[in-house]
Amino acid sequence: MKNLKNYILIVLCTLFLLSCGDTDNSFRLEGNIEGYTNGMAYLKQFNGKEFVCVDSTKINQGTFSFSGKRNQPQLSQIVVEGYKYPIRYFFLEAGQVDYKSKVQGRNLIVPVVSGTPTQNALNRYTSEREVLYRKVLALRRIKVKDEDEKKECQLQINRLELKMMELVNAFIDDEKSPVLSLYLIKENYMYESDAVKLSSRLKPYAKAYAQHPLYKLIQARVEELNRIAPGQKAPGFEMESLEGSSISLSDFKGKITLIDFWASWCGPCRKENPNMVKLYQTYHEKGLEILGVSLDTSKERWAKAVEKDNLAWNHVCDFQKWQSPLVSQYAVRGVPFTVLIDKKGQIIACGLHGEDLKRKVEEALGI
Repeated sequence: MKNLKNYILIVLCTLFLLSCGDTDNSFRLEGNIEGYTNGMAYLKQFNGKEFVCVDSTKINQGTFSFSGKRNQPQLSQIVVEGYKYPIRYFFLEAGQVDYKSKVQGRNLIVPVVSGTPTQNALNRYTSEREVLYRKVLALRRIKVKDEDEKKECQLQINRLELKMMELVNAFIDDEKSPVLSLYLIKENYMYESDAVKLSSRLKPYAKAYAQHPLYKLIQARVEELNRIAPGQKAPGFEMESLEGSSISLSDFKGKITLIDFWASWCGPCRKENPNMVKLYQTYHEKGLEILGVSLDTSKERWAKAVEKDNLAWNHVCDFQKWQSPLVSQYAVRGVPFTVLIDKKGQIIACGLHGEDLKRKVEEALGI
């Protein structure tokens, strides 16, 4: 009898320890959508490129649940059958997660997700940022005619935007939520053109999170930027010109060349074009060449924009928009985007505009 009691005690202790081990990385998500009857809920997870479905379950009278394990917080979302929107990203990690939403008319209101440390930290960040962002929107709606009042209004906007970035950096520096930090780096610094700065932001997470999808995504951007770092050979290409002839980057060897990635449909590009025209008019006779690379898909719209904006330099396009090989080769993640190249075909600088670009052009031309 004593041996039996010992055996039962050992079994119970083993089960208890196993149970404790399971809770270390087990999660349970409880969902409630008020006003929703029956359908399907799809749990999607970010894999570094896109959100892919990892689980699904039935929604019965508005309630559903998911359970499983997560060793690290993963950026996730839930898609509800019958509704494409709203999309609310959240962090799924070990612990109890609560998902609440509501059917309102024909729409599904933005869900509230809470319960675990990383998600709760994201909620705090979102809430604090929303307060600042609403103030910015209110100031932008003000119609002011007086120039001094306009300047003051813009100064207030600038101060609020600075506070927003201070908020971002404060949450990034908070060591309690490292995956949230990676997410905020992705959202706010992913597309900066300095590989060294971006790499330094990643460094604190290299040991523990090198395999996390968010880390891999940002690291891939660092590697892209390293390929177009100053001193690197500019990737060669040959493409059809506006006139139908073939133009190669090698045609510009021996000249200071500025590659300008843009598109007729891009508002910021069109706004920047007068500055590019002025730059060309000022420095073309002194040795500057510009090669416009369009991300258009319509030759007609492309040609009209070139004519309307008085872009008197060479232009090329392969009509593949973001699928163009040059987008990847030159790490283009938004337009307008510039790449300044020296006479030997080596990259001088990327992503410059305005006075920064003007100074670098003058430096390259030896002016």
